Amino acid sequence: MKMKIFTLVLLVVSSNVCSKIAMAQSIVVDAPTLDEVITRMEHEAFNTRRWRSMMNQETLLHQSCEKFHLKDPFGRLLQLTRHDYILQPACEPVIYIYSHSQKEYQIKLGPKIKTLSTYPHHDVTEGWSVKGSKDGSITLSENARKYKYLFWEGTSGHLPPKTDGFIVHVDSLNVFFLETLKRLGLNNNESRDFTEYWIPQLDHPDVYYRISFYSQALIDHLFPLEIVPKPKQIIRILIDYEVIGKERMHLSTPSIVTVDRIEDELLVEWGGVKRPPKL
Repeated sequence: MKMKIFTLVLLVVSSNVCSKIAMAQSIVVDAPTLDEVITRMEHEAFNTRRWRSMMNQETLLHQSCEKFHLKDPFGRLLQLTRHDYILQPACEPVIYIYSHSQKEYQIKLGPKIKTLSTYPHHDVTEGWSVKGSKDGSITLSENARKYKYLFWEGTSGHLPPKTDGFIVHVDSLNVFFLETLKRLGLNNNESRDFTEYWIPQLDHPDVYYRISFYSQALIDHLFPLEIVPKPKQIIRILIDYEVIGKERMHLSTPSIVTVDRIEDELLVEWGGVKRPPKL
């Protein structure tokens, strides 16, 4: 069975003269691909040549929203919804700050982020005023309390579906993460914190998972951090995963560029997003 990706809704608006109330009816067309949406539109006598120029697949895949409102050649209003754009929480991003001189930093979550929880408390206006340390732990400037890391959970824009990743059996996840996270720049302590949280989340027995990593450029765009002064190096890791099933599947495997990590004036963050399983 093909997965439903697009839903096309034709909004037919009519006016009731007596009550002067506009009534809306809808004709819903579900389809797994944009081509099938267009094919089914042909049966509704649409001008498909014009539609192909108005709604090409490349344009839709690069939009960062889930709904599009357009008019067809006959002036009718259409709503096209993508079901694979999901507003997701960034589940347990944590931040370490390495500074041999215990330099003070002002760290603020960008305006795109809608926080669900933070620890310690993140002031919307001021953010966190903290000092780093040699081991990455955090000291709040206001009260000198020490924390292993800063924690925040929140949402941002609609994350596009990942089309590449690593297919990993559940029994091999720990080894995979330890090897891959080291190449991405995490040290042993950070990798241990990561696996202690995420391995229990990936608990379906005897299945394969798709594990993907978002680029730091996309992380900075969707989940911006305002940091003053700017550290010499910033490492941000965000994973995306889903259950594939009990059989392996072919998937384009991304190349991993090994990070040349420094140990002073460094900010490290890791986190992840969740998507519904296919099972």
